[in-house]
Amino acid sequence: MSVVGIDLAGMEKNPTGFAVLEDNTVHTCILFKDEEIVSATEKANPEIVAVDAPLSKGDSFRVCDLELKNRGFHPLPLNLKGMIPLVERGIKLATILQKKYLVKEIFSDASAKIFGISSPFALKNLKSFFNLEIFGGESDDEIDAIVAALTGRFFLLGKAEEVGDENGKIVLPKL
Repeated sequence: MSVVGIDLAGMEKNPTGFAVLEDNTVHTCILFKDEEIVSATEKANPEIVAVDAPLSKGDSFRVCDLELKNRGFHPLPLNLKGMIPLVERGIKLATILQKKYLVKEIFSDASAKIFGISSPFALKNLKSFFNLEIFGGESDDEIDAIVAALTGRFFLLGKAEEVGDENGKIVLPKL
């Protein structure tokens, strides 16, 4: 089972974390351009692509964002200046990838908290909690991409839930 996790940056000049999870092995890298992300995804040929970015529009908070807030998580409002390009890029990328793959929106901060992965020790915890062998960098973007990929795997295994409505859904792992 191959799963791709993407920690999408709002603009192509900023680093996007990319992870491919197969069995207990993860390969990560940093990508920039949409074409690079699409090409790397095609090369991985995943069963699911889990994207840490909004994949639908909303005024400020969508129903899925409000559900996260009700559970104690802190998504940013979609109309925040820095979020607008991320939303637009997320929708554009999802539209391209959805032609070939199952694409799901995740929120890595929520997934990491549900998994019990603390920030300063995230990489160590990922390796030990999930018995992962990780190849690649150790940037925050790559760690968030690994969390996205794990969330995607949980979805495929029926160990996740989707919160939201027809205007946007976010996948959360269930432990």
